[in-house]
Amino acid sequence: MTLVKKIQSIARAISVIECLRESSCLSLKDIHANTGIDKATLMRILATLIDSSWVIRSKGDGRYRLSYVYSSRNYQDSQTFLISEVAADIMKQLHDELLWPSDIAIRNGNHMEVIESTKHYSTFILNRQEVGSKPEMLFSAVGRAYLAFCPIEERAEIIAAIKQSQGPQAKLARDGAWVQGLIAHVKKDQYATREPGFWGVQADQNRRIEAIAVPIFSGEQVLASLSLAWPEGSASHDEIKLKFFPSLNKASRDISEKLATALHKRSAAEVIH
Repeated sequence: MTLVKKIQSIARAISVIECLRESSCLSLKDIHANTGIDKATLMRILATLIDSSWVIRSKGDGRYRLSYVYSSRNYQDSQTFLISEVAADIMKQLHDELLWPSDIAIRNGNHMEVIESTKHYSTFILNRQEVGSKPEMLFSAVGRAYLAFCPIEERAEIIAAIKQSQGPQAKLARDGAWVQGLIAHVKKDQYATREPGFWGVQADQNRRIEAIAVPIFSGEQVLASLSLAWPEGSASHDEIKLKFFPSLNKASRDISEKLATALHKRSAAEVIH
């Protein structure tokens, strides 16, 4: 019987892929702990897998995950990875243009969940909101943007569930007139604003954070919200209306278009396989 010698580099790469398959995302330290591969070798493996489109590295938290094409997780997870993947470069361009950080968030139950961020590029935000954090639906700009533009039935479902919860958000949800006024205001402006003081003081010089957000569509369906944040008092109303909103809205449309192309490619690949 002839013994075939294993190719160690391929075996190690497969072990990294299997490690990432078990978790939604991992840091270099996590992968090292799980695989036992030394970090120098691990970085070369990850660089190769990224170059080959097997793995992506989030620009928001620096963690690694399988790309949407190769992820074996459910459709919702792979779609989340896809949104994050296609949005990252556009969000970086937005930051370079306006010099303020942005987040992209999807619905997660009765909250939103941040899946990509450019806060790490900013020197202005002290308490950085990490990828994976869950802003409240009725207080955050991303939540309000999602609520205003999602289908009426979905909005009613979200509000009904929040009413059954505890805390200030539940109290607001029970105020039907307030909710209707909020939705009408967001639709009129075409963007949502963050509740003043939401999550407390987070900016430099003890200033609160201001933010606006717009929806990201796939056809008629709202998939996510894209926000822009800055320290309180750093932008005038006219600047927000005439500069921030148009740039944020363009970034949202660019993400939608890029996402549509990627979804089409994914559908075509699924038909082939």
